[in-house]
Amino acid sequence: MTDRNILSEADRRTGMTVPDGFFEQFNERMVAMLPEQPWEAEAEKSEPHVLKRNMWQRVRPYVYMAAMFAGIWLMMNMSSFFAPGVGNNVSPSSKLAPLASLLTDKTDSYVADYALNNFDDADIFDDLYASGFDPASIN
Repeated sequence: MTDRNILSEADRRTGMTVPDGFFEQFNERMVAMLPEQPWEAEAEKSEPHVLKRNMWQRVRPYVYMAAMFAGIWLMMNMSSFFAPGVGNNVSPSSKLAPLASLLTDKTDSYVADYALNNFDDADIFDDLYASGFDPASIN
């Protein structure tokens, strides 16, 4: 078998070529081919490139920004409200005061009364077995 260069034998010219200077006047030719629309004539009569914005469109970014900062402020206050040991500034008449006292003062009793009673010994053993616990590692 002889070594031959297959790429040199294959003609890479497919007949698809772009004429010289085709893209230099492409934009002008395309605009000349498109029909003029009625709204284009109206736009030329009025002030070009001036967008009339109503009051809401001008104020909307500031309203959104104020709402975002108010949400962040509320989120930060609520996270400090439910933080352990910080619930002292809660007034007793507040509707959330029992919840805040539950989370701050009685966390251990809550876990002992409600969370631990919902677990069965079989659930705990199944979880230990699924996590790969080896009973021989206790000794």
